[in-house]
Amino acid sequence: MSAPPAKRPHIERLYTGTRSANKEMSVVKLLLCCLLLSSLALRANRQCIAQVDAGTMQGALICPVAPMPELWIAGKAVDVVKVIQQNLVYPLAAKRAQAEGRVFISFTVTATGAVENARIAKGFRPDCDAAALRAVRQLPRFKPVQQRGKPIASGLTVPVKFSLNVPRE
Repeated sequence: MSAPPAKRPHIERLYTGTRSANKEMSVVKLLLCCLLLSSLALRANRQCIAQVDAGTMQGALICPVAPMPELWIAGKAVDVVKVIQQNLVYPLAAKRAQAEGRVFISFTVTATGAVENARIAKGFRPDCDAAALRAVRQLPRFKPVQQRGKPIASGLTVPVKFSLNVPRE
């Protein structure tokens, strides 16, 4: 039988105060965490709000979800990934090698809806990466994100799947 673990006096001293003192310390820690989170979020987003429920002492950081730019073709919204897949030309060398995988492309949709700064976020094969970039650069103009009534630039990252079994629509 092994001996019980040694006590840690430095830890016990932290919590040997009264229950009300420990509760007050917990409240202070929670408020400091919320303050830190809200200041970081405000610095990054300027739209997040820190809330603390006094009854349960639970904290939350509330950030509104940013809308995504929409792709409209012939008057209706369409899935960006489907349009990219339809424009994708599977490289012949990758077909011969029966190579299958995914490429992740990041790009910016400008305030005018144009696609800019398309780049490989995660590549698969150089020839497939180039084909995916070409397909993304062929996208028509997007309906840009609106913030306070004005169009703004926003970023997107989309997966482009290279599969020999994917039916073309």
